[in-house]
Amino acid sequence: MEMEIEKTQDYIAVHGDFNVLSSAVYNGGFVKAKAILNVTVSNDFNENAITLFDSFAKEEGLKKGELVGLMTAVKMENARIVEKEDVTAIITAGIEKPPTQSSSTVNIILLINKNLSPSAMANVIIVTTEAKTAAFFDLDVRYQNGELFTGDATDSVVVACFGHENEKEEPFAGRATELGRTIYEVVREGVKDALFNHNTWEMDRPILERLEERG
Repeated sequence: MEMEIEKTQDYIAVHGDFNVLSSAVYNGGFVKAKAILNVTVSNDFNENAITLFDSFAKEEGLKKGELVGLMTAVKMENARIVEKEDVTAIITAGIEKPPTQSSSTVNIILLINKNLSPSAMANVIIVTTEAKTAAFFDLDVRYQNGELFTGDATDSVVVACFGHENEKEEPFAGRATELGRTIYEVVREGVKDALFNHNTWEMDRPILERLEERG
């Protein structure tokens, strides 16, 4: 089964048969999943996240263990979906100006049309994190004290492989591989585009705006 992306104003869901390695809030870790969900919640969301995703799984006729779930305050209309070769990235990104440890979330779902080994999937998480941080450097995203912003505790990465389970596993996916380079490029550009969509972060911001961001 090939994967299918469903996008609404409240969530983006990806349907298929996936091997997943993730830091997702719901069913994180290494799992087999039939759906991956990134859902918009309010900034002051204080409900039980597990209950929210359990309810979605029930509505979709899924077992609880078949759904991987992420949350964000970013509106789905500001998400970026980027496709290149065997990689599709779904990115929601929101960082306030200036950023704080409680005002940002960057969620990245990587859908990879290959059969990667668990260690190769871990490579992908490393490459994705490097690319995300490089995007912050490109945009000069810094705390008020001038320190480079590298991410938040609520950020999530999902690596989902599909379509090739009967093929031999590929053992590597770091930046020395073609796949790793593609992932790096897609994530770096996608994070920048997503931040522009949500918070109008631009690389060529006026110097006075940058000074204001740093207090």
